[in-house]
Amino acid sequence: MNEQVKCLICDGSSWLNVDEYRLKPEGMSICSTCGFVTYPSIIAKTDELKEFYRKEYRPGPSVNNDYTGHRKLHYHAHFLDDTFSKWKIDGRKLDVFEVGAAHGLFLELVKKTFPGSTVSGSELTLSFRRVAHWDHGISLGEEFDDSKKYDLIASYKVAEHIPNVDKDLRRYALALKDDGLLSVSVPTWFRSMTNFGLRGFSLETYYDTNHVNVWTRKLFETLLRKCGLEVIKSNYVYYDSTYLCKRNDELMTVAPEYENSSVILSAMSNIKKAAMEMDEGHPEEALKFFPAYPHAIVASYEKNRAQWHQKGFPAIEKELIKPLRSSCSDQAEVNFLCADICMRYEQFNQALELLQVCLKQKPEDPTSLINIGHCYRAMANKSTDKVEVASLYSQARKVMQHLRQTSTQHSLEAVTWIYADSAKIPIPGEPGV
Repeated sequence: MNEQVKCLICDGSSWLNVDEYRLKPEGMSICSTCGFVTYPSIIAKTDELKEFYRKEYRPGPSVNNDYTGHRKLHYHAHFLDDTFSKWKIDGRKLDVFEVGAAHGLFLELVKKTFPGSTVSGSELTLSFRRVAHWDHGISLGEEFDDSKKYDLIASYKVAEHIPNVDKDLRRYALALKDDGLLSVSVPTWFRSMTNFGLRGFSLETYYDTNHVNVWTRKLFETLLRKCGLEVIKSNYVYYDSTYLCKRNDELMTVAPEYENSSVILSAMSNIKKAAMEMDEGHPEEALKFFPAYPHAIVASYEKNRAQWHQKGFPAIEKELIKPLRSSCSDQAEVNFLCADICMRYEQFNQALELLQVCLKQKPEDPTSLINIGHCYRAMANKSTDKVEVASLYSQARKVMQHLRQTSTQHSLEAVTWIYADSAKIPIPGEPGV
């Protein structure tokens, strides 16, 4: 059966089974020509896969989908801000299609941002289509509609689920208006050990069979060129790998860039070894196999926190924080750990700088915002200057007001902190003010 499945990157069919790098055999295979990893036996059964996504992939939407959906909207807003700002100045009414639209939050945002625009989308999961219709006024179909041209086609972490997505990407390119854009976000593998938005790390989650396309950044960018899509903007933090593309058919003749399959195999081997060491409670050993392993980095610090504490903060900064920020500066979890350590040692200004970095990597991240508020409060508690104290509590309060506006999930917690901060700020006319 593997011989019947063509590699969507290089069009070859030279597959090598790599189930040894999983815990449970699932038919995971690597293309020996370009290094692309997939599940040939799964993608060969396209109809069965579609039926799975229709009914079994996930339960019906809940408030948790709103929480994750709003986080997605923050990422979209930051990545597309300059494009949307220009379109608003131009007074554009858009034709927008979202591939894998879930229950319609992004399309609803487009309607509100660009009144009079036409929005449509696709979604296989029936329960999500129903919620999109009844609760957001968005009608979704099952398939991409290429009968018209679009100003914007959006795809957020969908392409990794689609067999033969090379054909779909080409359809998107052909369906763009002359100045139309494709915004596409995908996870990419073998650079860091993360669960793509989930906490910790699980080998089976990393190689989840729902992700039938397991590519590196280089391979996905090669795929975009193969499909006639030119990257005009990219971000490698918000969603892992995110691209804004325009159609450029000349790129289809550019020589492709492939991975060395032996290098990918070595990475897969080290990832499994690191995961096994971590499961045995040996984070330091795990990091020897794969240094870009945020969960192991955090665990290693916590395991050795007493020894680090004995060294004192100057040594921690020199021997831990600076090396971590040098080697893992693009990992928000690592920057957050460094900020947390600074807070523990009352280095609040440094913590605030690091938390601002976290916010750039995870726009409107509630945990970072909450800790920024804590920094201002801690600084206020240390100060003996009444004016400075009031100012610091006011800054904490403003951050919590922002959190209330940007996170439905944390709005009630934000209100509690807003009231707590307000209670510490003197009002005009109070004795001693």
